[in-house]
Amino acid sequence: YVDSDDPLLARFNGPTGVAFDYTTRRIYVADFYNHRIRAIHLNGSVTTIAGGGPIPSSGQNPGPPVDSINPLEARFVYPISIAIDAERDRLIVADHHSNRIRAIYGNGTVTTIAGGGTQKWPPGDNSPGLPVDSDDPLAARFWAPSGVAVDPFTERIFVSDSFNHRIRVIYLNGSVRTLAGGGNVTGCLANPGPPNDRPNPLDARFFNPGGLLYDV
Repeated sequence: YVDSDDPLLARFNGPTGVAFDYTTRRIYVADFYNHRIRAIHLNGSVTTIAGGGPIPSSGQNPGPPVDSINPLEARFVYPISIAIDAERDRLIVADHHSNRIRAIYGNGTVTTIAGGGTQKWPPGDNSPGLPVDSDDPLAARFWAPSGVAVDPFTERIFVSDSFNHRIRVIYLNGSVRTLAGGGNVTGCLANPGPPNDRPNPLDARFFNPGGLLYDV
């Protein structure tokens, strides 16, 4: 990866998610294969705002996720999606291969706000276990979260729990619940069945849901 004052000299590897901060006019990028979060500033310069550690060959394990007060010492594991939580001055990151939802605060601190359990590798073939809802956000369990969106009014965080075929929600108090989606948990390769619409959201069926948007 390359940071540069010249935006056309900067280098990304598999950018997968972007978010625009209307206050600072920055564009934030989830640089998937570089395991970093990058920023494109108003003047065009590109910098790394969070993420460090080795950059392995594509598809290889860079190591476990690491939280840190130094953002460049934090480690992401294939970050895929970003949302801005303006009320709490933080970026929300779906850290795909670590099965966690991470936050980057305005002071640079990187923390895990939801998701735990043992990191399985490769994530598409090895389930971390059935989806778990919990009042303790770090006891909740995701499998390859692929999208995040923030409700600016209630500060809820919505998550596409891709390989669990569910939409989850993280409440302001930290509790994690399943908002929609049910049926078998089959991972990324086996089809859980055809999609269906149901009056009861927990009876609805998704297949590897990806990006999310919140409609205000």
